[in-house]
Amino acid sequence: MRAGEIVHGSDRTLGYDGGLEHPGPLARLNAWIGSAEMAIASAAMTLLLATNGYAIAARYLFNRHPAWIIEVTEALLVTVVFAGGSWLYCQRRQIAITMLVERLAPAGMARRGLELLGELVVLVFALVTLWQAAEYATGQTIHLDGGLSTGNRRDRPTSLESRAGAAQKGGSDDDRT
Repeated sequence: MRAGEIVHGSDRTLGYDGGLEHPGPLARLNAWIGSAEMAIASAAMTLLLATNGYAIAARYLFNRHPAWIIEVTEALLVTVVFAGGSWLYCQRRQIAITMLVERLAPAGMARRGLELLGELVVLVFALVTLWQAAEYATGQTIHLDGGLSTGNRRDRPTSLESRAGAAQKGGSDDDRT
């Protein structure tokens, strides 16, 4: 039985506690965190709908577009995706391609190994994303040896901006021969 499925003969839903009758402190903490994540995602979705409704009404009824709406929408959408996605992942309700895993024996080592590999890939992706977010937020490059490079990464031009600047000067990066 997977987490998030309803136990037949009971009205209780399996969740972060993994279906344990007497969950320990870690399972209770996970359940609390899951509830907090869903509350945050729900509040962010409600604010997202309200602010965009306001922006639509302001634009079409009063011909005034709020200047802040894009940034607020982006922040709320990121909150909904990451808080809701985290909860879905813990509930094992995330989108997954299970064609290969389902062909393996349910209690077999190959299936467990493949599931472990999938969990490790998710962990590596999450750590790289966290690392990049920290670099962006601090404006410093974080090196694996523990050092920092000063200078704000956001002040450096992106590849599109550097190509646009080169095109205005009469050349481009691709014109080198």
